Amino acid sequence: MFSKNEIDELLQCFLAESVEHLEGIEPLLLKLETATPEERLKLTNHVFRAAHSIKGSSGMFGFNQIHELSHKTEWLLDHLRSERIKPSSELIDLLLRSFDCLRNLVDNAAQSNSIDISWILTNLDEVLKKIDGKASTRQVEQSEIPPLPETASSISEIPASWPVPRLFAMPEADISAAHQDGLNVYLAQFDFITSIDQRERSMEDFLKLLYGLGTVMIFQVDTEKAGPAGDESTLALPVEILYSTVIGQSDLDPLMEVPDGTFKLLAPAKPVMVQSAPFAGAVNSLAVSAGPGENITVASDNASEASPGRPVGSPVQEAESIQVAEKAEPTLRVKVSLLEDLMNLAGELVLSRNQLREGLNRNDMRAIRISGQRMGQVTSELQETIMMTRLQPLERVFSKFPRMIRDLSRQLHKEISLTMEGKEVELDKTLIEGLGDPLTHMVRNAIDHGVETPEERNRLGKPNPARVRLFACYEASRVVIEVADDGHGIDGEKVCAKAVERGLVSAEKARSMTTAEKQNLIFLPGLSTAEKVSDLSGRGVGMDVVKSNIDALGGKVEIVSELGRGTSFKIKLPLTLAIIPSLILTTSKEMFAIPQLNVLEMLLIPAELIKRKIEVIGNQEVLVLRGKLLPTIS
Repeated sequence: MFSKNEIDELLQCFLAESVEHLEGIEPLLLKLETATPEERLKLTNHVFRAAHSIKGSSGMFGFNQIHELSHKTEWLLDHLRSERIKPSSELIDLLLRSFDCLRNLVDNAAQSNSIDISWILTNLDEVLKKIDGKASTRQVEQSEIPPLPETASSISEIPASWPVPRLFAMPEADISAAHQDGLNVYLAQFDFITSIDQRERSMEDFLKLLYGLGTVMIFQVDTEKAGPAGDESTLALPVEILYSTVIGQSDLDPLMEVPDGTFKLLAPAKPVMVQSAPFAGAVNSLAVSAGPGENITVASDNASEASPGRPVGSPVQEAESIQVAEKAEPTLRVKVSLLEDLMNLAGELVLSRNQLREGLNRNDMRAIRISGQRMGQVTSELQETIMMTRLQPLERVFSKFPRMIRDLSRQLHKEISLTMEGKEVELDKTLIEGLGDPLTHMVRNAIDHGVETPEERNRLGKPNPARVRLFACYEASRVVIEVADDGHGIDGEKVCAKAVERGLVSAEKARSMTTAEKQNLIFLPGLSTAEKVSDLSGRGVGMDVVKSNIDALGGKVEIVSELGRGTSFKIKLPLTLAIIPSLILTTSKEMFAIPQLNVLEMLLIPAELIKRKIEVIGNQEVLVLRGKLLPTIS
C-alpha cells in the first residue's frame, strides 16, 4: 500500500507542519497573561488546536514522546480555555517550556523517543493532579490517550443516532471541544482497497487531502479483517477515522473523492452529566515494513505486547524503522506574486532571445542592438527579482525577544516594556541567520547594563516600566536596525578608565579621545563595566563579538548615547550578500573590487590640474579637496 518514498514524503510534511504550528505559539502564550477574557479564549483555542494537530499526527507516525507531551499539554490548555484554571506567570512558564520541549523533539525527530523529557512530563502531571485531584495519566494502549474524567459542561452524551466505531471508544471531550470550536466532526468507516486503491488513487494523495482539509483525531486500521497481501481477490484494509473540519457534510465526500456517505457527521449533543466512556479493548497493531520492491507488508501483533505509551494501529511504520533526516534541506518561503514576476521575466527573456536570433539571421544590426538592450534590461530585472526570493522578514529574528525580555525582566526584577517596529522589513536569508546572536547580545546588554531598577528609576524621576525599542527600516540600499533603551546611558569616562586599567588603551591616548571614541571602547575584547560576574555579564565577552559578527556580515555598528537619557545602537547592513555591486580597480596588473557602499565619491582630475590639486607634505602626496587634505595612494 505504501512505498518508502510516500512514507518519507508524508513524514516530511508532518515535520514541516509541526514546525509551522510551533512557530507562532510563543507570542500567543505571552499575550495570554494580559489578555481580556474574550481575547484569552480566542488565543487559547488557537494554541489548543496547534497542540491537538501535533498530537494526532505524531500518533500516526509512532513518535510516542511527542504524542504524550502534546496530549498532556492539550489537557492543560483545555482546562485553561474551560476556565477551570486562570492564566498566571507560573502557568505560562510551564506552557512555554512544554512547547520548547516539543520544538526540540520535532527538530530531533529521529531520536525523539529516546530524549529524556521526564522533567516536563512530571511538572505537567503535578499541575494536572492539582486541578483534578487525582492522577492525570493512564497506561496508553492506543493512539488516542483516554481523556480525564470531565465536568458536566464539557462532556456530551453519545446520541443513539451516531455511528458506532468498532476499533476505538469515542473521545467525548475531544469531540465536544471540536464542536465548541465550530468544527464538524465525522466518523469514516471504509475499506482502503476498494474505496481508494482500486479507484486508481494513491495512499499519499488521499492522506495529503485528509491532513490538508482538517484534523485527524483518530486513525485506526483493522488488521484482523485485513486480507492477505498476496491474494488480490481477498485483499482488504478496513479503517476507521475520526475527523474534524470546517467543511460541510455534502461537500466532504466529493472533496475526498470517496463514495457518498463515507464520512458520517456526528451532530453536537446537549451537555449532560455522564462518566467517561470505558476505553475500548486492545486491538491489533499494524507493523509496516518496506521490502526490496518498495511494497509494504502488513503483519499483525497483539496490542498487549506493545510498549507502554506507544500508539498502536498506526497506518505507517513505527518510529524506530522510519528514517528521519537529521537536518531537513534548507527551504525558503516565496510569495506567489514573486514567482509570477519571475515567470513573466523568463518569458520576456525568451522573446528577446528569439528576436536576437532573427536579427542575426537577417544581419539586421538595428534589430540586434535593440534586442541586446532589451535582454540586458530583462536580465538585470531578473537578477533583482531572484535576489528578492532570498529575502526574509525580520520578524523571524524579532519574534524571540518578547519571551527573552519577559524572562530577563523577572530574573533581574526590572519592569521593561518592549516595542518593535519594522518587523516586515526584509533581509537576505544569510543575514537574517547571522543577526540572531548580535541582536541578542545587544538586547541583553540593554536590560542588564542599560535599564535601571524600578527603585532607581523612581529616585531619578523616570517612568516605569523602562522602555526597550527594536526598530528597523530601509535606508537607501541598506537596512538599519536600532536597539534603543531609556536607561542611564554609557559613561564614556568609566569605560575609558576600565580600558586603561586593563591595559587595552594607554593613558596618553585616553586623554586625547572624544566622548564618542571613549564610548566606542566597549567594543574592545575583554572589556566589561559590570561590577561583578553574573550569568548575564561581567566576562568581557559580548560587544566585541557583536562588532566582529556585524563586520563579517558586511555591516557596521554605531553608538548614540547620552548619559542619564539612554543608548541607541544602530546596525547598518546591505540588503544581500549574494551580489555586491563593486568598483573594479586595476593596479600593477592586480585587480581589486571595492563595494560601492564604501565608495563616497569619485573624482576625475585632468592632467593639467594634477600639480595644482596634489601636493607633497613630507613624503606623502595629498589631495586638496574642498579645503581638506586627503592622503593619496598611487
